[in-house]
Amino acid sequence: MGLLNIIRRMALREKLSTREIARRTGMSRETVQTQQGGQGDQLHV
Repeated sequence: MGLLNIIRRMALREKLSTREIARRTGMSRETVQTQQGGQGDQLHV
């Protein structure tokens, strides 16, 4: 549960992108997006 809180804090409070969170935590972008509930960097065409 602690990791989920860290990822959400980085995304919501610090306004970091999925890529930056993945870089800082050493996790894959897919894992970060899964932990965020799929609210990662998505390109809408």
